[in-house]
Amino acid sequence: MRLVFRIILSVNSIMLLGFFYSLTNVNEVRDLVAPMLWLGFSVFISFLCVILSKLLSHDMIEGGIQSVELANEAYLPVYLGYFFIGFSITNIIQLWIAVIVLFILLVAAQTVYYNPFFHLFGFRFYYITRCGEKILVISRRKIHGIEGLSFYELRRINDYTFMDIEKSD
Repeated sequence: MRLVFRIILSVNSIMLLGFFYSLTNVNEVRDLVAPMLWLGFSVFISFLCVILSKLLSHDMIEGGIQSVELANEAYLPVYLGYFFIGFSITNIIQLWIAVIVLFILLVAAQTVYYNPFFHLFGFRFYYITRCGEKILVISRRKIHGIEGLSFYELRRINDYTFMDIEKSD
């Protein structure tokens, strides 16, 4: 299940590339159909990821957290890159080559699971350091400090990425 989930997350993170590429062909209002379909499908796949995350293996972190920091700004350059690549691609063959290369890199790297659409569902991205190890936690909670911080409803995406399905505070 984790591999399927990672593949879906990787595809989803690349989908904005298709959205930006489809915007390059917009000359009239009726041309907005393709970009809106890309955008709508991206939001739907993001929602599906939230639902499917409940099927991943359970994990928890109980205390021992040394630091917590927002991870959102660390991923902004990634999506700016998609923005510029999407607008600079001139044909569908270049788009597919870019998509395939990015997909292979994302699945192999197992680290880039930031999805800006998760913000629509109230999620935030945090780097948590525990026992000297830094992990990414995707959570609906607003975390302001480490005192008493624990995660009891984590779902493991990979060894360094977790989704917290506990209700927000």
